[in-house]
Amino acid sequence: MNNEYIDDPQYNLYILDLLTRERINLPTFESETGLASPILWIDEKTNYYLVIGMVDEKNAISFKRERSSWKQIPLMLDIAECFDMVYNDHKLYCLNYYKVKILDFSRENPVQDFKTSVRGCILISSGFGMRLPGIPWEVQRAYYKDRIVVTVGGDVLIVKGRRPRLCRIWNFEIYKMGSSKGDKWKEIFSLGDKAILLDMGITVRTKDIKGIKRNSIYFNGNDLDGIYDKNNVFIFSLDTKKVEQTHYFVSLSILCNDARWFLPSFKR
Repeated sequence: MNNEYIDDPQYNLYILDLLTRERINLPTFESETGLASPILWIDEKTNYYLVIGMVDEKNAISFKRERSSWKQIPLMLDIAECFDMVYNDHKLYCLNYYKVKILDFSRENPVQDFKTSVRGCILISSGFGMRLPGIPWEVQRAYYKDRIVVTVGGDVLIVKGRRPRLCRIWNFEIYKMGSSKGDKWKEIFSLGDKAILLDMGITVRTKDIKGIKRNSIYFNGNDLDGIYDKNNVFIFSLDTKKVEQTHYFVSLSILCNDARWFLPSFKR
């Protein structure tokens, strides 16, 4: 282990339960960028946990509770530049600019379950342009954010967030994956009685959770670059096409800079 990684918090990760203050230290690893697109899954009955993330453009690693070190995931080698992942029902959903790949983690060694192209659905876009004087740079830039979401019923969605240059309004489009490899992605315009928790990459039934609005997308201000308060959660309504701010619901007496939030599992 190189000494340069030993004291850097970017490579010395830990899991913190904000209710009990229990802290689980994870092994140190070497990487140029830290752990990107992190995944955390916890069995609430046994406290068994699984952590997954990208350490560079081509390599992903995982760590389970009974291990002493991180383990590389070989099947991730052909999905370079994976920028978003979701773990659901023992399956890992990986997204890059060219395809979605699904890995089955129900066995000791993961196996490929499915792979399909996202061409025509996701475009590689540049958010930069000529800089104008007198206007904040965060307003001048165009922002793009594409996320993969797994629904309650097991469908795979891609949520495309867009904020044009010189605009303070985000807009979202949702595309649903076909049932077979040959099917194209189809845009959908309503979630019905469900809502998307974008940071977790899942949908929930709003009738099961008091206070969650139907046909909406919930996102963390830290998840979308630019104008939103990084310490709060926002709602995009697919009915009104407007963004509104939720109330602050957590007061922390500890510093959590650069933290990634994970919520308990929800009833399906």
